[in-house]
Amino acid sequence: MNTVYIATFDMKTAMHSIRNKSSSSLVDKKMIKVGISKNFLDRKKQYEKTYKCSSCNKSHVNFRNVLETSFDYKQCKELEVKVKKRFEDSNIFGEYYKKESYQDILNFLLNKIELKDMSIKKINKIKSNNMNYSECRFIRTSKEINKKHAPHNIARWNWIENNGKGRTYGEIDLADSVYRKNIKTEKYGGNDSSINSHLRYDIKQKMIRAEKIEKRILGLET
Repeated sequence: MNTVYIATFDMKTAMHSIRNKSSSSLVDKKMIKVGISKNFLDRKKQYEKTYKCSSCNKSHVNFRNVLETSFDYKQCKELEVKVKKRFEDSNIFGEYYKKESYQDILNFLLNKIELKDMSIKKINKIKSNNMNYSECRFIRTSKEINKKHAPHNIARWNWIENNGKGRTYGEIDLADSVYRKNIKTEKYGGNDSSINSHLRYDIKQKMIRAEKIEKRILGLET
């Protein structure tokens, strides 16, 4: 998935934007970098190496925000151009900007992404037949439980309710979770069995719903 990121810096003295190239532009802690990437982890490693200090052996780049997007790379490039045009007065060189523009640039990015792809801004409700359950939180719906419902199903749904907070797939899938203990079918083989068909059943009964966990902002400095 493509990403749009904002990086900040904390070096004491300026460092070259291209490692071991004295003719490259200097970067200091008064700047931020706004970039895009097809593979964020590779980009992160690259920049951590570029801005690693030889004296303290510490990298001086911090990825303050990493925004995941379903934009294709061309759309990301277009967004990058829009940022440069909108914040022309703050642009220092390339995709480096004055640090005081950080919040305005972040808000601009979020608004642009929201306008074109609401699924990035908000937690999505997603259809049970086409989802990656591992990325979901399961929420108890407002549908009432009645006497016709089996006790083990009621126990599952009440546990998922969790004071309105729901449960992540990881919690539900744990060995001997309350959910697993209340699966009462002949085909269920215990902790090594998949719980997905049972989740689909509960969703179909409209007793729970699945929401995709917000992943847009992966990292945020405190």
